[in-house]
Order: sequence, then C-alpha cells, then structure tokens
Amino acid sequence: MDSPEKLKHCTPNGDATNHVKADHGITLQELDALIVGAGFAGVYQLKRLRELGYKVLLVESGSGYGGVWYWNRYPGARVDTANPQYQFSDPALWKDWVWSQKFPGGAELRAYFDHVAKRWDLRKDTKFNTFVEGATWDEDEAKWIVRAESGEKFRVKYILLNTGFASKRYIPDWKGMNNFEGKTP
Repeated sequence: MDSPEKLKHCTPNGDATNHVKADHGITLQELDALIVGAGFAGVYQLKRLRELGYKVLLVESGSGYGGVWYWNRYPGARVDTANPQYQFSDPALWKDWVWSQKFPGGAELRAYFDHVAKRWDLRKDTKFNTFVEGATWDEDEAKWIVRAESGEKFRVKYILLNTGFASKRYIPDWKGMNNFEGKTP
C-alpha cells in the first residue's frame, strides 16, 4: 500500500488545512477535537474550544442546531424550565434576544439556536447531516479515527460525544431478570 499523501483541503469555514488521503480516495481530516451533537453542550464546547485555540469541528446528524430540540417537533413540545435558566449565560446573546414565552416551545428554541449560531459564528466549524457510525483508537498515533456514515474520516485527539439523554434505555435480556426484586439504576 502506498504511504498516505498529504493534501490541502478546505474545511467548512473555507480555511486551508492539512488532510491525509486515506484508502479509496477518502480524506482523513486532522483535528484536535471532534464534537458530536449540536445541542446545548456541543454548541458550547465548540465555542469554548475555539476560544482556547483548538482546531475543532462540530458534526450533527440532523440539518440544524438544537440537539433534542431539533428533533422534537411534535405539537406542543416545549421546555419544562422557565427562561432565563434555559439559555446560554452569555450577555452578548441577551442583547438582541427576547423570549416570547416563559416556557418556550420547540420552534422558538430552534430559532434561539439559529440566533446563537449567528452571534457565535458557529456555522464555519459545523458540519450537518453527518452521522458518526464508529471510532477506533489508533495506539501508535494516540488518536481516534472517527468514521462517518458518508465515508468521511477524522483523526482527533479528543472525541466529545454530546448525543444527549433522549435515548432508549437498554435492559439486558438476562435469565431471571423478571424475578429480580432489588434496585436497578
């Protein structure tokens, strides 16, 4: 197999960056950190890591910011925590954002995330419609190789999974589980 070829490639923000051409013509993007999930935690991590000088990318399987609020689009979906607690604690965001309700609905939360994305200039380091399907630890490089469903690959020192809590609880199918009388987490 030929040795990997170094390439110059444009990131989502248009900056030239080094990539390594991997097998079958797929590029392997080199980053300090890859953030998975564009909800409150992922968005804030992107902002903070950029401020600290890290080369970082946020990937999201959906086509917009908001995490669970991107996906929750059923009628009546709204937060159960009153604003101003349910927002980022950044006075720069408060200057031109006013909630219309004490307990905002899903559509307003998605609009809030768009506002945050604009004010914090998040889009330049965000890639939507990117489903992460796996990651492998490269012991020699001491880095993760992260694979997206599209075939894209990322080599990163840090992978930050902000995939949320809105997932189905897994209960193993163990013999005798139905008869267990103790506590489970």
